[in-house]
Amino acid sequence: MRRAAVTALALLAAGCGDGDAGRPPAAGTPASGGGLTVEEARATDSEGPLLVRGFYVARAGGARLCSALAESHPPQCGEPSLRLEPPTPPGATKLESAGGVSWTTREISLLGDVEGGVLRISETSR
Repeated sequence: MRRAAVTALALLAAGCGDGDAGRPPAAGTPASGGGLTVEEARATDSEGPLLVRGFYVARAGGARLCSALAESHPPQCGEPSLRLEPPTPPGATKLESAGGVSWTTREISLLGDVEGGVLRISETSR
């Protein structure tokens, strides 16, 4: 019984941390791990440019930064996602293409302003 109580306390303590750990970083603050996830960027109320990471997916009609790639060929954008303005691919990023769709196989990080489900990419990310 005592061993179970000690294990439970250790697990509980491992889940605790400073109060800011679950919050996205403030705008303009470098973030470890390549920036905010798409979900975090959509949820934040921070103003100013944010560094957001995800998969780039473009098809006729626009491009999105996606939280995941759906397992289809060509892949589809996994939700949540952000519409990209402008929709052009970021420079020096290797894209795969098939069936009128272009995408990255790895997450990329883009800097821009997030508002209303749109990531307006800053000049420094292009």
